[in-house]
Amino acid sequence: MYNNIIFITIYVTVLIDQAFGRTPLTSISPKKTWEGALVGLTGCIATCLLLSKILSWPTSALGAIGFGFLNFFGSLYGDLLESMIKRDVGVKDSGSLIPSHGNFSFSFTGVKMSFYLF
Repeated sequence: MYNNIIFITIYVTVLIDQAFGRTPLTSISPKKTWEGALVGLTGCIATCLLLSKILSWPTSALGAIGFGFLNFFGSLYGDLLESMIKRDVGVKDSGSLIPSHGNFSFSFTGVKMSFYLF
């Protein structure tokens, strides 16, 4: 379940960053913005609430909100960690499969980092 939540969150955040992002989140990854992060957090929590209704897990809305919160920040931390590693190595993009997104490795790094939280 958390894989889907993170993938949805990452792609919604990328779209919002490209369309509306104005305020950089950090110098580590200059294309990430506060606007994208806020929409990503909201989308992650909303996705968790929706899936909790469909799958009946977590059973409470508060649990789903907490699950969404942890998933989002684990994913964001994973993305920023990969960006730091790329900057240290001197690589701009880790792939070209998805334009202006880098690679699926961002998504999988986010999945791995949020998995460690649980």
